[in-house]
Amino acid sequence: MNLNMQKIWVRLVIVIASLMALGSAGVLWWVAREQQHTAIEQAEEFAQSVHQMTMAQLMFAKATRNYKRQGYYLEQVEQSRGLRHLKVLRGAATVQQFGEREQGVIPADDPLEKAVLADGKARYEIREEEGQPVLKAVLPAIAEKRYLGKECLECHDEAKEGEVLGAVSMSIQLDRVNQHVRTSVMTTIGFSLALGLVMLVCIYYFIRNSLAIPLGSMTRNLQEIASGEGDLTRRLRVRRQDEVGLASAAFNQMMDKLQSLIGKVTSSAEQVSLAAREVE
Repeated sequence: MNLNMQKIWVRLVIVIASLMALGSAGVLWWVAREQQHTAIEQAEEFAQSVHQMTMAQLMFAKATRNYKRQGYYLEQVEQSRGLRHLKVLRGAATVQQFGEREQGVIPADDPLEKAVLADGKARYEIREEEGQPVLKAVLPAIAEKRYLGKECLECHDEAKEGEVLGAVSMSIQLDRVNQHVRTSVMTTIGFSLALGLVMLVCIYYFIRNSLAIPLGSMTRNLQEIASGEGDLTRRLRVRRQDEVGLASAAFNQMMDKLQSLIGKVTSSAEQVSLAAREVE
């Protein structure tokens, strides 16, 4: 479609609609990205809470020497909605002091887990497990003088402060998060379309009444004047004080001056013709 061949008000509506569509698309993209980012942050906070609860349970199991409760805890927590593959990993210092394995404690077998045990930095990674999107979270347990109100170094007397004692690894399901984001985006799209349609209708009627109809009326009047037999008394109706009204008033002023000028020219021509007849 060649816009240059369309009427001004049509081009104006098309440009406004295009800008609204681009703006809405940008806003929707930003909203979806921010919601996804917020959902991931909430999943990370949930992982941190699970990590603290798991560490508290481990400390309780050590204090009571009831290691069966440790395994039961991990099994029960793993049954919670949205959480899978909860594992307690041991660092080199803990393995050296307590051995390779206890109930609920298994070796690290994931590159992310091994990296956390190596440098003690928490890591998060979005991946697919069993065809489902998950947030893989591995959070370290560091030897500290005070952790959750207890002395870590009392039990880990061979470890140094700041040394990696182990880690808690888990997978947090993101399918519900993604579904929530999709639902929110679709709701936003529906609201944006409805609001955009209302705005376009209002813009259409505003441009039609403020621009299209007055310009059309002025054009028709000009065509009537142009199609006449030189009637210089015709004038455009001035009903508005906007640009269209000012253009009509300027045209009328031009016609007044033109009529006056032509009248003077006609009068001069008649006088010349009369003088010429008298000379003859």
